[in-house]
Amino acid sequence: MTPPPNSNNIRNGLEIVFRDNDSKLFTQKKNEILRSLNPPISACRGGIALPWAREMARTASAYILAYDVLNSGIRGKLRGFVLIDLVYFKESKNTKFMKDWLYIDLICRAKGPTNGRAASGKDMILATKRLTRRLGKRGILLSALEPVIPFYQKLGFSIAHKQIMQGKDPCTGRPNRKWRNSVTREHLVKDGIKMTLCL
Repeated sequence: MTPPPNSNNIRNGLEIVFRDNDSKLFTQKKNEILRSLNPPISACRGGIALPWAREMARTASAYILAYDVLNSGIRGKLRGFVLIDLVYFKESKNTKFMKDWLYIDLICRAKGPTNGRAASGKDMILATKRLTRRLGKRGILLSALEPVIPFYQKLGFSIAHKQIMQGKDPCTGRPNRKWRNSVTREHLVKDGIKMTLCL
């Protein structure tokens, strides 16, 4: 599948870059993401293992990047990002090929600047939803750590851990509200809980 053109919105500071559209630009943006993981930005705020975050940045299919928009109107530093996998999601032998889904590998956002604004986590999810529709995908799939599950639920995501791990369609049936009964603490900390947003 040919990806849509890259997009760059100066007004809200959001930029979308696809690996297959421009490998040189993609590498440049990857390096910006890698720098943003460290102080002074610390985009993931220490909540994610940096070696894993770096690996996800290297293997992503596309980036949604959130830059500061300073009060002067000038674009500032990279403040947040969404790492997107458009290829597949296959975690285990029980998980079916998920080519009809857009998978968020990682989403991070640092605190905003004092002399301007930056797209919020909600803004980045909304941009991801628009991209998902443009690509004709069924929905968004991600793995969330327990503290941020309520945030994603407010944005319309449902817990679908059991359905995903059994290779079932997460858009049919009821959300898996009793996920705590079937997920060990070790698995939760390591891999998170599968959540979907069906579009």
